[in-house]
Amino acid sequence: MAVIRGKETLMSQVRAFIACDIPDLFLEKISSVQDGLKGLDADVTWTKTGGIHITLKFLGDIEEGYIDKVAAVIEDASKGQTPFEIYIKGSGAFPNLKNPRVVWIGVEDLNKGLMHIQQALDGGLKALGFEPEEREFRPHLTLGRVKGVKGKERLSSAVSGLKDIEIGSFTVDRVILYKSELKPTGAVYTKLREVILQKNVETGL
Repeated sequence: MAVIRGKETLMSQVRAFIACDIPDLFLEKISSVQDGLKGLDADVTWTKTGGIHITLKFLGDIEEGYIDKVAAVIEDASKGQTPFEIYIKGSGAFPNLKNPRVVWIGVEDLNKGLMHIQQALDGGLKALGFEPEEREFRPHLTLGRVKGVKGKERLSSAVSGLKDIEIGSFTVDRVILYKSELKPTGAVYTKLREVILQKNVETGL
């Protein structure tokens, strides 16, 4: 059974999303990749390193009364799912490299743990009025969003050159409900709830 930790006084409405964190060591490596791309002087709004997560579900603005209900869905979606390994590797852009709008680093869901939780979240949240994702779930880490044509070709070429980059693997052991506050200096993220994946008592995994 999953364990929920952490509570705080909430506003009447919050902008929220569900995600998995990235260890600091990997964020440092990703930041170095970003720095190289920033040097291309392309028209891109870059994601702050501390704001890079594996997003499972963006909820938008939700009422305070939904926080505990969403937390219960996360707990249900995480039941039976032990900690699992993912691999951060490769790069690309949405919708494609010829017309990049979102630049990303890839996430390889080795044991389909992310997929399992995301699909269970979609099913559980539908009962609360949240529409399931129409697009296929493709886990990734957003590096930046392209805002104009300046430097676009240079950016596409550089991202293509990173297609075989390998950042490394780590174990995902929790799912987090975040509050996102949009400020002039960028988004600020606060943990609202944290669901810890439980190890298998028989195998220790």
